Amino acid sequence: MNEERMVKIHLKTTYRVKAQCLKIFEGSNVDQYTKLWEYCDELRRTNPSSTFKMKVLPYDDAHVIFQMIYICLGACKNGFKNGCRQLVGLDGCHLKGVFNAQLLSAMGMDANNQTWVIAYAIVELENKDSWVWFLELLAANLGIKNHCVWTFISDKQKGLIPAFEKALPNCNHQFCVRHLYTNYKADEFKGRGLKDALWNVAKSTTTADFRESMAEKMGFDRLSLTRPDPDIP
Repeated sequence: MNEERMVKIHLKTTYRVKAQCLKIFEGSNVDQYTKLWEYCDELRRTNPSSTFKMKVLPYDDAHVIFQMIYICLGACKNGFKNGCRQLVGLDGCHLKGVFNAQLLSAMGMDANNQTWVIAYAIVELENKDSWVWFLELLAANLGIKNHCVWTFISDKQKGLIPAFEKALPNCNHQFCVRHLYTNYKADEFKGRGLKDALWNVAKSTTTADFRESMAEKMGFDRLSLTRPDPDIP
């Protein structure tokens, strides 16, 4: 504006004008939520056998408040059931934006050891109720009846362990090694030797290798716990 129009405008004014222009072209953040119904209808039309669940709270006689949405595309669901192992990774993360929310996701691995998106959901809070709602819908989509043959991998997400006890009580639930090592570093168990020893334990394929790797890892644990006596000069 200064160079082309010879008009001096304060920087805050330009931001306000930009926000108004985006609101005209794209609509407000609140208006975007009203388009979720149309979005789900379009996904149902273009992705047969897909599953979409939305949870809302009544606000008044004419309005509702968005709470949660679950999406499982039919192609992703059928591809996982027909060509992937019964191994599912779960994770949750914060969404940055005007409205704080949590993104829950379920991932699989295909025959090339590449990640395979199974389902995802946007929820208000990451807690037991949200995870139970997500896991029950996921189990219904994947047809999980015999829980014992399924393995789930996750970090120590909030409310996830009690959610498993309610929704999938008999499945194999393991923790991700990378996240375990992150917890090690947070507790001052650091060092390349400990990291390699931990991964050797995770990669063990026989009982003998596992015991040998665990003995090596416990040795590093003891070394990490050793601290010099401050009274000794």
